Amino acid sequence: MGSGHGCPSAPELHFLGWATPLAELNNNTLPSGLNLSYWLPATNTTEKGAFLVIHITWRSDYTTKLTAVYLALRARGGGDWNLTSEVTDKVGAIIT
Repeated sequence: MGSGHGCPSAPELHFLGWATPLAELNNNTLPSGLNLSYWLPATNTTEKGAFLVIHITWRSDYTTKLTAVYLALRARGGGDWNLTSEVTDKVGAIIT
């Protein structure tokens, strides 16, 4: 983890127990061909439902390793008061 002035990333928030996901999706909760919609709040505005986690379980070679995509919206405010315009009000994806 870094020593910057912004809030932790979605995977870090999840690992630390500081925030919970809006949903955790996998091949059972998001079958092929199904479209779902979510309203994703900025991570600095809530600790409940702050990000989406998509566990990559569709692949036949999936293992129990941490293989997931975290989707999170970052916005200026709170601990993220100093975000640059390049990342403000944008959804970021982090693969773990």
